[in-house]
Amino acid sequence: MLRKMTTTVLTPRNVADATEIARLGDDYTGPVEIVAFSPDGALLACSTYDRLYIWDVKHRKLLWERDMPAQSLAFSPDSTVLVVAGRDVIFLDMPAGEQQGALKGHAQGTTCVAFSPDGALLASGGMDGQVRIGNLRTRRLAGQFEHAAQVRALAFSPDGETLATISWDSGHQPKQVSLWDIASGQRRETLPCIREKYLAFSPDGAWLAVDGKVFSLTDPDRRVVHDLNERQIAFSPDGQMMATCHNNFPTIGLWDAASGEKLAVLKGHNDPVLCLAFNAAGTLLASGSGSLGAGAILRGEAEEVESDLSVRLWGVPAAPPQKETPKERRPLKRLGEEDETRDTSPLKPVQDWFNKLSR
Repeated sequence: MLRKMTTTVLTPRNVADATEIARLGDDYTGPVEIVAFSPDGALLACSTYDRLYIWDVKHRKLLWERDMPAQSLAFSPDSTVLVVAGRDVIFLDMPAGEQQGALKGHAQGTTCVAFSPDGALLASGGMDGQVRIGNLRTRRLAGQFEHAAQVRALAFSPDGETLATISWDSGHQPKQVSLWDIASGQRRETLPCIREKYLAFSPDGAWLAVDGKVFSLTDPDRRVVHDLNERQIAFSPDGQMMATCHNNFPTIGLWDAASGEKLAVLKGHNDPVLCLAFNAAGTLLASGSGSLGAGAILRGEAEEVESDLSVRLWGVPAAPPQKETPKERRPLKRLGEEDETRDTSPLKPVQDWFNKLSR
């Protein structure tokens, strides 16, 4: 029988109690590289790059899986559509998974997709160095941003006015983050990027996580608020916490966003954790793992260890509601009946007075 999964919101105060709540499959066809909750929290999409899986989170049930290469996944804000970035940009209705349509992809492949917060715009980036922004209401191209190198990741700011992109290639072009003004189409500024392809705005839009660093966007000098030496950072929906992973280690770090203090380490995966995502309620954290990384091999871990190709859900179990202890009731006293528990002695006032004097 499936145990009911009830969790409370993860906060810096209760994170020490976080534990593995459930496992959504442990026999994927390859390393799990992407996990994404639908905004309503009902679904979890997982990708091993060449195969896509859709889970019913509440019932921990696999709804369907199919061969579908994916470099990036994005749910629409109303949770009714999942966009898959591969060679082309494919629209799937949820939860059935029927294909609604497709857009011609970028030359050499589409690497990333993201919806604007209001769902009106869809941005896609590709190996051709272009970012296209489509208006889903008018069905027209709303903007196009050119990069000198391949676009690896992108993310909309919470207010929908800024698009952050990462671009780099294996040549001499620098790895960098660009911040674009969507209304004007102008690149406002760039930030350094030295590692991978992970971007995340804090819920209030004041910070931008680039791989393992967190930049302050309210600071004129774009000060680095935290340097966590991690590969990916995911902000909790209330912005109080950050979850991190590194593709050489099988653990998840949980941090206080304000202070940068490491609050807890979640252990359970046997292989490195490759991806993370919070649900919108902030009650669950999903993680996906894959094969042993170079760091694990260097540490002397056996390569023949059975690979952990799994997706796990983490959270703090909600305490069961406390039942009120019924108050003891004395039996009703009949009219004229003396109360035996009451001291009716005429010496009672004298005794009380004497007790006060003797204190």
